[in-house]
Amino acid sequence: MKKRLAKLARRVAPRTMSTLQALSVMEADYGTNAARFIAYERELQGLRREIDELRRNQRRINELYDIVFTRARADAAARGLAPSVDPAVTTAALARLENSAAGAPVGAGTSGAAS
Repeated sequence: MKKRLAKLARRVAPRTMSTLQALSVMEADYGTNAARFIAYERELQGLRREIDELRRNQRRINELYDIVFTRARADAAARGLAPSVDPAVTTAALARLENSAAGAPVGAGTSGAAS
């Protein structure tokens, strides 16, 4: 009897029957899809926690680098080994590098140098 009613419904309203069949398949999959969705959400939350932990670790690493370089600079300044921040010295050093790259002798062409 079910088969005859199904055949009759397919002949009379084929689009309605195909929609009903699609919906019945979706209802059957609903339980597994919901479980899958919940599993994906939990996995996403876990990944977000890992990303937050990595960000915190990166922040700690940056703070440690800052501390190390601050202490290294202070120690170098105390020993007199700190690099010069005089712009004239930097300009002269760059000029020497440019002259050596151009093929001129290292001491040639620097301004302020005694000949």
